[in-house]
Amino acid sequence: MTFFRPVLRAVLLLTLSALLLPQLVAQSGSGAQQQGAGAMGGQSANESLAPYYNPSSAQPPVKPPAPTQEMLRTSATLVDDAWVARQFGPSFKLDPKSSQMTGDFFSDGREAIALVAISKTPLLSAAEFHYKVEDPYDGYFGTGSVKITSTFTLHFDGSARCLLIVNDWRRLNGLKPGKDKAAKEEMKYVLINTPFETVTVANLTLKKKKKHMQVLETVDYTTLHSLVFFDGKRWRWYAQGMEGDDSLSKMPSEN
Repeated sequence: MTFFRPVLRAVLLLTLSALLLPQLVAQSGSGAQQQGAGAMGGQSANESLAPYYNPSSAQPPVKPPAPTQEMLRTSATLVDDAWVARQFGPSFKLDPKSSQMTGDFFSDGREAIALVAISKTPLLSAAEFHYKVEDPYDGYFGTGSVKITSTFTLHFDGSARCLLIVNDWRRLNGLKPGKDKAAKEEMKYVLINTPFETVTVANLTLKKKKKHMQVLETVDYTTLHSLVFFDGKRWRWYAQGMEGDDSLSKMPSEN
């Protein structure tokens, strides 16, 4: 019996090999076909996505160009109702019939801006927005208290127009909100009750003081010409034919 055991083992191994070999070959062939199909499917998917997405051609997002000095200057000095509301309060609106005017109205070498605005409550926000209210027209006739004259109506159309004047107005954009109160009060003025239909910038020379000034020349509904100017301390009004400096006997537009 001992002699036949190795022989029987060899016969059994050969028989099992003959039975299992075809099945193993079939399974290996099926797996290869599946891998090939998967590879072809992946290639096909990539090719179908190629027109829409190509990782190698993807570009980083384009950054917007850096703002130039001209762009910054323009955006910082844009004067509209929003700018007026920031500087004088929401009760002020620009008069759409008038345009902005610039000049050296304070005779200090700095550019000031003059705007025609509408507000029925010009004194309401003076403390909050740090501006001064003056009435050069009634001040000429001796009534200088704006608490009294702000109740007057001189434009006869219910428009409640006034003049907003800001000195060094471009620098005003850089002052911190709620701070620099004293600086702002010396820069921002609201002039009430000045009668006018049109306002223009004019050049004036005072003979007595030998001083050159840029002023505002107004014409009211009666065609009366007058001047609005800063004398170094306050705003003044002077009309053609009124008493005053001889150099004011003629309006700049008539010279």
